[in-house]
Amino acid sequence: MRDLAVTMARPISLNPTRPSWLSQAAQGLAMAEASPLLDEARRRWIIRVMTTELFVAAATQKVAVYLGGENQIQFVVVLHIVTLCLLAARGCLRIHGLRLALYLVMMALALVAHAVSQHSAFSIPSMTLFAIIYGLYLFVIPLDRETYLRLLRNFQYATGTAALLVISNWLTQAVGLGMPNIETVIPSKLLFFYYVYIQPIHWGSRWIKPNGIFFLETSFVSQFIAFGLIIEVCFFRRITFLGVLGAGLMSTFGGTGMLLVVLSGVVMLFYLNRALIAALVVALPLAVGGAYGIGLLDNMAKRSDEFSQNGSSANQRFLAPIQTINEAIEGRSFKYFFGIGAGNMPRAMNIAWNPTSKFFREYGMIAFVGWFIFIAYCYFGGGVPFVMGWMMFMQYHLLNGSLLVPLISVYSIIFAAGYVVIQDAGPARRRTLPR
Repeated sequence: MRDLAVTMARPISLNPTRPSWLSQAAQGLAMAEASPLLDEARRRWIIRVMTTELFVAAATQKVAVYLGGENQIQFVVVLHIVTLCLLAARGCLRIHGLRLALYLVMMALALVAHAVSQHSAFSIPSMTLFAIIYGLYLFVIPLDRETYLRLLRNFQYATGTAALLVISNWLTQAVGLGMPNIETVIPSKLLFFYYVYIQPIHWGSRWIKPNGIFFLETSFVSQFIAFGLIIEVCFFRRITFLGVLGAGLMSTFGGTGMLLVVLSGVVMLFYLNRALIAALVVALPLAVGGAYGIGLLDNMAKRSDEFSQNGSSANQRFLAPIQTINEAIEGRSFKYFFGIGAGNMPRAMNIAWNPTSKFFREYGMIAFVGWFIFIAYCYFGGGVPFVMGWMMFMQYHLLNGSLLVPLISVYSIIFAAGYVVIQDAGPARRRTLPR
């Protein structure tokens, strides 16, 4: 992958005796190109910085930067830019050449679509936010497989903590203390909106779905724990972590996390040995029994009925995006090729336009092809284990309104899309690594 990196021009220091942080970051990018194999000090720096970012991103996802009027941007964008600067300053970052080329093609097609389309207006802030979020995918960290697995092992402390927070949400409710509400602490202008933070298990219930205190809503903590469960099953297989993550996932009562595990199930099979498959076969009836005991199966049955109910959460989240794409394809109008304009998808309660439906309708089919190739390459072209790219690709495309939600892209970069695995740790150490 060395030929895919682009070095930056010679940095210009604003102070000849003391280089600015921007110059240091630029010099670091050049260092990463000149020395693609990172030494142990830089590997440790990557692990510390990326682990810290994951914890902070999870804890601050409800915080936004107020931009005036109704405009805001999620704080994690600023967080990730700071992270990139810290990595670049130590020579741990590259600009990926092929991604840059695909990004420029994608943005050119998007601009052409808006230049020739027939819609009367479009949102410039929406297009700007799109350009910023997907520009973050251009920066990659070169590392070996062992360092990547060390990263994943550290990330498990974050997913495990989320599972424990979910369980604690139930305990505080059970003893009559209710559930902590972080929205009462964050100033209204700094609160990232459009998410249902407090939600009962079902209409009229006194029990509130756990959200792990810091997460945007139940579905987000459910998916976050699912990340950890999939990683643990495929790579580390520690009984304690599997138990905590499994219990935490079921305790969320969030269907999207469980759906993510199901969608990743076929890929996960290639990472399992016979002993683990046998253990899972034994554990499955116990998990089903536990799910029945806590009322999870009954809740899932009620949620499945929502698919046929117009206006319901499940219907609007999973079927409405498919329907809007079908309408565009069947119409074969000018808008099919060039879209209805950035920011022009209708907004309504319960609707979460997934990235495919939103980009297809707003930017049109021609720009959609460029976008899909770019995003697919970012997830699968970096050499990380396939299950990691698949897991993040599924949650990005199918489970969220992710196109302009920075957190989803930042998660994807932290777990999979932000790396280029350039070399294994070596024959002697490779044999000891999990698959």
